[in-house]
Amino acid sequence: MKRSQPWLVLTVLACLIFFPSACKHRDRTSQAELDTPRHHVIAGRVFLQSEKYESALREFQRARELDPKCAPAYIGLGILASLDQNCPSGLALMQQAESLAHNDDERVQVLIGFIRVYSGCREKLDANWLSLVEKTYRQARQIDSQNAALWYYTGAAYKSVSDLDRAKAFFDDVRDYSNDPFLNEKAKEALAHIKEIAAAKPATEAGKKIVLKSFITRAEFSCLLIQEGKAASLASGRAAALPADVKGHPYAAEIGLAIAMGVPGMEVDEKGAFRPEDKVTRCQYAGVMAAMLKKGLGESRRLSPETVETSPFSDMTDDEDCLESMMIALQNGMLEPMDRRTRTIGPQQPISGVDALLGIRAFERQVNESQGR
Repeated sequence: MKRSQPWLVLTVLACLIFFPSACKHRDRTSQAELDTPRHHVIAGRVFLQSEKYESALREFQRARELDPKCAPAYIGLGILASLDQNCPSGLALMQQAESLAHNDDERVQVLIGFIRVYSGCREKLDANWLSLVEKTYRQARQIDSQNAALWYYTGAAYKSVSDLDRAKAFFDDVRDYSNDPFLNEKAKEALAHIKEIAAAKPATEAGKKIVLKSFITRAEFSCLLIQEGKAASLASGRAAALPADVKGHPYAAEIGLAIAMGVPGMEVDEKGAFRPEDKVTRCQYAGVMAAMLKKGLGESRRLSPETVETSPFSDMTDDEDCLESMMIALQNGMLEPMDRRTRTIGPQQPISGVDALLGIRAFERQVNESQGR
């Protein structure tokens, strides 16, 4: 469940103050005070920021309906199209917005929109998408060099390709010089994530991509275990026979070695499937890591109390199956609480790429220490 976001009220006020040109009453048929293009654009931006995409879509569509020449409405629609991976539509909408922009404020907003669309569509654009971002950034900077949204979304583009030094420089500017509460919070979150990535130290190209993800699949987890965690030693270097749903997968080799580890949680199911695209929950992750630690350490030391009678977590009951695994993962640094203040551990929430790799690094340290390395 999403936490309350007090910055939304501040964002609405900021929009009213700083974006007075957003679709003025060009359509004189709009009579109701709240049924104006400008109002719907502002509401759409707020919904977009809070990731309420269906509501944002309705607002931007209504703004366009009231004023077919409303450039900010097309910007919002273009960004939403890119988030839905409808990239041709996203680019076409941004081009319409560009043709309708009538002042410098709207022109900068259009260019920022292009940066967001290029970033959202990076998997579908050719390899030069980042050069398009950089060119667009330079164009926008000539109009407004102090625009916090320009800094943030350019930084996000660099972060998406693991150019963390350049991303950090942009996020630092947002944090240090912006008065926008939403962008300030987003920049702080991005800087904290970059710090975690640096601690996780992804060493492979696959790891550098997976570590950026807010959730990982069973295939990506296998890749992290084998490529980054060198866990293939637990499989004695022998890959298992591949299930039918894994053959041809980009991480097929890693999955075969992960299955061969013989660790509960990485096996095939009763139908002989591995389900490589299933998301990994924090509970499932803890189960695998606890089993790996037991196997890696052998009988060298006790991992946790033999029984866990009382859950220390507010979101886990005493009789949940994965409670002991969660405790082992927590006690050995392979997992962190989601919120220490509320004592939540998030057993059914997806594990992020960076949290998974940080836990793998903690696993490596425990095994190395037990072997005197």
